[in-house]
Amino acid sequence: MKYLFEVIAKLPDEVKQGIHIHHVGNSSANSGIPQISELANSLGFTNLTIHGSSVSDEYLMTLRIKCDALLFPSVSEGFGYPPIESMAAGMKVICADLPSHNELMPDNSCIPADNADEWIEAITTLHNDYISTNGQSNQPQKDLIEHAKQYDNSVYCQRLSEAYSSFVE
Repeated sequence: MKYLFEVIAKLPDEVKQGIHIHHVGNSSANSGIPQISELANSLGFTNLTIHGSSVSDEYLMTLRIKCDALLFPSVSEGFGYPPIESMAAGMKVICADLPSHNELMPDNSCIPADNADEWIEAITTLHNDYISTNGQSNQPQKDLIEHAKQYDNSVYCQRLSEAYSSFVE
């Protein structure tokens, strides 16, 4: 999150003031890094809601529906599930090009984890799309939903069954 707040601090003022970050996950200090709220405040960003790590699936889905995008710079997330789950809900995703994240994402959709300029451009573009459509940019992204369907549990089970059947034949 430190990196994301450093990126946000560099956003144009109208973008920085026009976004609100909802953080889901552990927000406490670790490894000598301040708490997320302290990081945000130290960089002058106050449009932040911290939901904690004990969020129900229903509430998480509400966030996916109400928020415009998932910003996923995470280097500590072991699997790339949050981006694919968000895409399945039709949400736009800005995701770091890191192992396990990029394995599930559509081709050429991730951005370099350490390239602040690309993060700034992606966030600014999302914000400008939102403004230019009078807030209607949060329509479900059908192409992302279709992409996410290939990782559905029923698809996985079908492929696993086919693999097992191929050994028996």
